[in-house]
Amino acid sequence: MKLEIQDVWSLGSDVFSGGLLQFILHCTVTWLVAWLLCRFFRRVTKKAAALRGEKSVTSLHFLYSTMKTIIYAIAIFLCLENILALKGISTAILGSASILAVIVGLAAQETFGNFISGFFLAIYQPFQVGDIITLPEKNITGTVTAVTIRNTTLKTYENSTLIIPNSVADSAIIENKNSGTDPYTRYMNITVAYDADIDLIRKIVCRVLAETAGVVDPRTAEQKAAGSLITDVLVWDFLAGGMQIHFGISARTFGDSFGVFAEVREKLIRAFRQNGITIPYQTITLTGAPQNTPKA
Repeated sequence: MKLEIQDVWSLGSDVFSGGLLQFILHCTVTWLVAWLLCRFFRRVTKKAAALRGEKSVTSLHFLYSTMKTIIYAIAIFLCLENILALKGISTAILGSASILAVIVGLAAQETFGNFISGFFLAIYQPFQVGDIITLPEKNITGTVTAVTIRNTTLKTYENSTLIIPNSVADSAIIENKNSGTDPYTRYMNITVAYDADIDLIRKIVCRVLAETAGVVDPRTAEQKAAGSLITDVLVWDFLAGGMQIHFGISARTFGDSFGVFAEVREKLIRAFRQNGITIPYQTITLTGAPQNTPKA
């Protein structure tokens, strides 16, 4: 019986150091320790983020992602070192270290660049996890959900996930729609006929904004007492089809502004129709083609 047990433990000893069963046990313990360490660092970063506030979430998330990658990389090497064939290869690898360095350097250039870019993003924090950002040159807008050692993850309004390499996010022009913006203000331009009553338009716009749910009144108590309007309604430009009216609309967040804008547009078009205010639009006049007179 003892001989049979020894035979089982020595099974695969020509491939694995100590045999197949020992290799499986070693890998299981290694991955379990790695998983526990990652879980421990995850809890530590969450507690640190709770204590230090939202500004530290991005840098701590990047730190956790880095530690997780390092831990699992070490676990992989610890498992592979028990394969006898790989130990033999190590001598050849060391003998061609210069060639290997060039190959690895070329292969890892982009990955290392993304890591460095992610490091600077975590340190300087042009945006944080939870911010809504736009990359105008890429026509990308979304909410930052994670900053890892290789990429930045965005969640779009269509509920899809965008994976952006950190090198792209670090070098691109970024508009942070959450940076110091409370409430968020967008601007609307409406072209009306030149004979429209500007004072009436100003009253209608302010009344519609005051009656629309979701519109945030940006005025202070002193401004309200002084009779300031909820927004400045300005004659912005003179166009070929009419004069352009310009005013701002404040909402709680950038995401809320889409629904608020839609409701304001609907109410304004109805109010303009009721008060005889015309929004000009381009018309095309078609004339009939000349007919050829038949020859006698």
